[in-house]
Amino acid sequence: MQTARVVNEGEYRFLLAGGLFQTNALSSTDPDKVYQPYFEGATRFGFAPSWDLGLKVTAPGMVTGDLKAELYTDEAWAFSLGAGVGYLFVKDRGADDYFDQDVIDVLVPLYLSYDFSDAFSAYISPRAVWRSFKKEYWLLGAAAGVRIGNALGLILEFSGAHDLQSDFSQYQAGVGFFFGSPHARNNP
Repeated sequence: MQTARVVNEGEYRFLLAGGLFQTNALSSTDPDKVYQPYFEGATRFGFAPSWDLGLKVTAPGMVTGDLKAELYTDEAWAFSLGAGVGYLFVKDRGADDYFDQDVIDVLVPLYLSYDFSDAFSAYISPRAVWRSFKKEYWLLGAAAGVRIGNALGLILEFSGAHDLQSDFSQYQAGVGFFFGSPHARNNP
């Protein structure tokens, strides 16, 4: 849940969020559809001009770290490139089988956002994800959302992804509350 703008150097932003996650391939007991509420806490730190670093913990148990570089910015538009790695340990105690499995995600998102004002932005983030979970998945997808507020406010987001080699898909809708460093337009 983030726009294309990075956090200013030396500053932090925090996020608390929740929503609903849906997939068709995470459970052996109901392989068609699984609906799971999720909650997450995240922070971003601007460690250099046009660069920030993020850490996110999602219940029920994924940890993700990512890096974002702002490639272009002006008064209204921002464009960034990111890279990240996520990890989740899954225990499935289904009726038909039993397994413990590591889930590893390697993701490369692009971010494009447009600031209508200091307190309102819309963004889209196409992404590619390599996932290791029982087998390899090559996911293509996107997230889209709006940011309402500046130093504190809400982010509303919907995302989805589909595997290029199977019928695996996942969708997520969420609402986040952010606070910390003000949303900076036209970062130096």
